[in-house]
Amino acid sequence: MCCTIVPTNKKIKSSNIGKPFHTVSFHVLTKDGRSMVPIFGSGELCIGGPQIAREYHNNPELTANRFINFEGSRIYRTGDIVRQLTDGSFMFIGRTDDQVKIRGLRVELDEINSVLRCAHPRVRDATTMVMKHSGDSKEQLVSFLELEGRKQHGARVSVLKVDSQLDGIMTTSRDAAITKLPRYMVPGVILAIDHIPLSAAGKIDKRSLAMLFKEQNIRSLTSGPAGADDGAEWTENETKAREAFSKISRVPAEQILRSSTIYEIGLDSISVSQVAMELGKAGLKVSVIDILERPSIALLSHKLKPLAGASIAKDTLDELLARFAARFTDQVCAETGLLKEKIVGVYPCTPVQEGMLSQFLRSKGGLYFNHTVFELPENIDLLRLRDSWDVISKSLDILRTGFAGVDDAQHSFSMIVHNPNAIELPWSVVPIGENSGELITSQKGEKASIALKDLHLPLWSLTLLQKSSGNHLLMFSAHHALYDAHSLAVILHSVALQYSRKNHSLSHTFSRALNEIVRHTTDSEIVSDNQEFWKKHLDGCAVSRFPNLSPLRVKSATSHVSSVNANWSLSNIEKACRQLGISVHTAGQAAWARILSAYSGETAVTMGVGSCSA
Repeated sequence: MCCTIVPTNKKIKSSNIGKPFHTVSFHVLTKDGRSMVPIFGSGELCIGGPQIAREYHNNPELTANRFINFEGSRIYRTGDIVRQLTDGSFMFIGRTDDQVKIRGLRVELDEINSVLRCAHPRVRDATTMVMKHSGDSKEQLVSFLELEGRKQHGARVSVLKVDSQLDGIMTTSRDAAITKLPRYMVPGVILAIDHIPLSAAGKIDKRSLAMLFKEQNIRSLTSGPAGADDGAEWTENETKAREAFSKISRVPAEQILRSSTIYEIGLDSISVSQVAMELGKAGLKVSVIDILERPSIALLSHKLKPLAGASIAKDTLDELLARFAARFTDQVCAETGLLKEKIVGVYPCTPVQEGMLSQFLRSKGGLYFNHTVFELPENIDLLRLRDSWDVISKSLDILRTGFAGVDDAQHSFSMIVHNPNAIELPWSVVPIGENSGELITSQKGEKASIALKDLHLPLWSLTLLQKSSGNHLLMFSAHHALYDAHSLAVILHSVALQYSRKNHSLSHTFSRALNEIVRHTTDSEIVSDNQEFWKKHLDGCAVSRFPNLSPLRVKSATSHVSSVNANWSLSNIEKACRQLGISVHTAGQAAWARILSAYSGETAVTMGVGSCSA
């Protein structure tokens, strides 16, 4: 069915499919088919008009899936992903069934097929699917190579017997995939078949291929080609790595070769963090980045070093925290000059804390040290306010917490909880005049510098900005590793209750919460359960590239920056944010989210900074 027309020339992109005929209606719909996406948004192309058929012959299930009613009209879902451009033309992006996600990464199946088709002259065609061999196995990429040409519909497909010639074809095809594709797109299994089966409609019969794959011996499919290993004995460290790979991937150890990559056995960046933990328990020091950069045991082996002072962790969580304290308390005290009797304990930091502390140090105090300025009531009792903060700081461990670096495979920083009687309330008084803006900015920089210099001391302070007339101000400065939005509200509420002399109870320690965090970051079974939980809840989410919105071919080796001045001054923006109880950073993120939503056609967007570690 012909629905569009477009002139072809060197200036127009080949992906531009033109504009629809006047007798045809185009709709670009969301994944669920319930609403249209705006111009520039990507979605599924649906076609309406008198040209569309009534149904798929004798296939009511496919008819119900492809022919839908939208805004009173019957339309056909093509399965093509497109984007409407400003001139009314449409740009073809891909097929809904060719864009899949495996192990959290978007994979273009047709890109894999193109590489395999050109790998060897005997390969007539290739198709790739995401499959599971059994219910408890992990998804993997499986490619089928057609070597004998098309056959009639209904002809039984069969796997070709391996001989020296076929082995050469398979080796050449795999080498081509490894050379030309990202590692996560290299098929874990490649099968040579006589022909690729087609359905009655002329489409690839994926059901037949799935059944064929499940009929095969999984051991023979994943054992690798002959000679893949050199026959040398596995070293102790290589064996430990093999066992860790096997435990997390659920692939039998004997099927994992030195050359097997993490992607071929179904691991992703989250799983790799579990592998690193398992290796740590086995007494080997290796980082997540090491594994991602060297994704096979052959490449990783020279990075596997004994972990000094490590023991195989079979401990309970309380024992794990106690063992951490036993290993690092003396070291932390020696490096910071603190006396052991002046501290309550030394604990491991959470991954989020470590990330914020690293950025804080790298930016020389510019990131994650935040300030909130409160205007105090006119009749405030400053002495009682100070005493209230003093009581709360002595009651809450987190307000007596500093940080120090440690040399550990899983943790870069430790938390130091000071004894309540060893720390003075970080309270200072600074007189300010009418033009207080510059002085407050100066105080913010000074507090961040002090925190940067004395990282081992509690990273927060109170500054009373005392006016000669009018309401005084109180500036609360603290590192984000000590609090989040919820806990800050709890702290402020506790101070208010203490000031008003109302009875209240506080959770004095954070060890119970830390126990739970440790469980969810070190116990491989819990980490695996968490991974499955988020996979289920994030199913259907996809990583989107910012679209190229030009209908023409644009060649440019330089980047372009477009600047638009805001109608509001920064001071007005900051004032509005304070009234809303949000930071300027949060407002900027919200504005960027609105832009991304408009351009991508998604009602909900998530953005952030990607990381190789978990």
